[in-house]
Amino acid sequence: MRRNFSIVTETTLRTLEGDFDLHNDFAFDGVRFVPTARKVEVAFKCRTSQALLLVIAFDAVSVLRALGLKTDMPFNEDECLDCFGYLHPDDLDVMDGFLPEDVSTEDYHMIFIFRGGLVLKFFAEEARAKTYAYTIA
Repeated sequence: MRRNFSIVTETTLRTLEGDFDLHNDFAFDGVRFVPTARKVEVAFKCRTSQALLLVIAFDAVSVLRALGLKTDMPFNEDECLDCFGYLHPDDLDVMDGFLPEDVSTEDYHMIFIFRGGLVLKFFAEEARAKTYAYTIA
């Protein structure tokens, strides 16, 4: 998967715009899947007073896996990213754990693990991270 970012810690994404701590500074805001376009967007909203949205867009998606919520956890716990990283393509059914970027290659799948039990796994030809300003109503 070609990408315009790197994962520098288990919760920090680095782009040309800077480092983004998706555990402490951002809340998971949702996932959007467009089947006919084979596109997935994962959005994180800044927790501070900044009106900032970080979107990771996956293009030409060929793997999309999701694991459900833990029923014993409050649903808002899935706003909190516990960790993210990569898994070997042979580990298609593995939905826990991850490998850091320095031991992964372009064919590895990306996995997001949230505190409330939600797990998302993707593989695409390309992934791009971009920030957007938005207006708070």
